[in-house]
Amino acid sequence: MAPKLSAVAIAVLCATHAFAAQPQFVSTDEMLAAYDHGDDNARQLILLGLTQTEGGMELANAELKARGQAPLYCAPPQMLTGEQILDMLRRYDGSHPEIGPGSYAVAILRAAEDVFPCR
Repeated sequence: MAPKLSAVAIAVLCATHAFAAQPQFVSTDEMLAAYDHGDDNARQLILLGLTQTEGGMELANAELKARGQAPLYCAPPQMLTGEQILDMLRRYDGSHPEIGPGSYAVAILRAAEDVFPCR
């Protein structure tokens, strides 16, 4: 079981790297299960992947703002931790179970839009 969980953790991490030729698809359900059943190393890799994914979205927000366009969501000025992103994702998945089979990256975006709407 541990090798499969580590493989999912590595896939989450690789999906966030720009050098990947093809985007890796890891569902929200797979990512949450890998975190829940993974060892400390797998969990740290998953948290890093979540942080990098949300960080990329923050960069997109900064670019949108620089162009005078509306951001995707309006997060607080301090950087979110991997644990905060995981908690946000779990809560969103709990209230929107249809997101589970889809990409965890899209789920992060939807959760952030829900938690940090722009007013």
